Amino acid sequence: MTGSERVVMFDIDGGLAGLSAFAHLLTDDSGGTRRQTWQQFFDNVGQAVVIEPGRDVVEAVAGLGFVVVYSTSRPASCAPQTRMWLEEKGFPPGRALLCRPRGDHRPAVEVKAGHCRAVGR
Repeated sequence: MTGSERVVMFDIDGGLAGLSAFAHLLTDDSGGTRRQTWQQFFDNVGQAVVIEPGRDVVEAVAGLGFVVVYSTSRPASCAPQTRMWLEEKGFPPGRALLCRPRGDHRPAVEVKAGHCRAVGR
């Protein structure tokens, strides 16, 4: 991003995409590992419902000429499915989709703070 660009970063989960229908997968005690449990949850990212007020804000901001960047603490392996979901659901194209790097096990808030620092540079 250049210094003269006006960038707005949007958080996908909870702001643009609703995955609450699949939250039960995270509390299911089926005996799988924590990683397997999260993978089952992330397998459903393409089924997320659109949070319409969030999409309205993204569209308005993009219409004002701001650069849109999307942020998620989903693992990088979910990036292709997440991009497809954004496109299929009619979200404005983003300059970037920032995801949790492979092997990064920090809390989501720390991942998002890193995304903010990256965009601010």
